[in-house]
Amino acid sequence: MNIKNVGKTGAVNCLGQLSFEPSNTSPVKLHWADTSYEFLSDSAIKIDINPTEERRLDVAFSHCGEQSPVPSLEPVLTSGTGPDI
Repeated sequence: MNIKNVGKTGAVNCLGQLSFEPSNTSPVKLHWADTSYEFLSDSAIKIDINPTEERRLDVAFSHCGEQSPVPSLEPVLTSGTGPDI
């Protein structure tokens, strides 16, 4: 999934996560493409996205044996600090 900064300033400390409805589960942290990955780690890497820059989130997962929750893509997938986010 491509995420683009359409603002005039950089988006700082962007973290990708996916929430589910109903929200009885914790959000799933997503991995930014082209960043390091640690298997079975719960840490998420925050990145900065410069104005007009586009970054990619790796969004592919499954959970076997239970009814799949419905992902909620609103209000946003990423959070960060700074103006124009």
